[in-house]
Amino acid sequence: MLRDVGSRDEEFISLVRDVRRRLLELGGVSQEGHEAVLMQGSGTFGVEAVLSSAVPPNGKLLVAVNGAYGERMVRIAARHGIACEAMRISEDQPIDPDAVRQFLRQHPDVTGFHMRHGHRRDRKNRIEPSATQVGQRGTRRLIWDMHEVVTHQLVHHFA
Repeated sequence: MLRDVGSRDEEFISLVRDVRRRLLELGGVSQEGHEAVLMQGSGTFGVEAVLSSAVPPNGKLLVAVNGAYGERMVRIAARHGIACEAMRISEDQPIDPDAVRQFLRQHPDVTGFHMRHGHRRDRKNRIEPSATQVGQRGTRRLIWDMHEVVTHQLVHHFA
């Protein structure tokens, strides 16, 4: 970066406010009663923070595992005592929304769905856009790991 913008600079405050608002829009929820919380740390840190706080104590998580990152999420869930099912998918194939829906029908006790949205090193591990809807039925929650999208936007804003 060629400029140093601090957390108390109005430009930074405005940008963070806009990112939080847009994340709520992306999630399809209003700003009334909802917050988007930005956290500093690695991707794994952020996902662990969400998994350990978003899955209710009696909940059960489905992780779409398409590589080492998904396996890590399964281990994190176990470390936090979160019941977890792993739906393993080949690393070179996108996650099939119909397969996820079928898995969820077979496991009605699943309350949360975690997926990894194409890491820069594994561009083939994309999920079809409609799959983002499968975890949002009834009491199920979608935990969509997309921290790099936000990071990319922040870096290019200040470049």
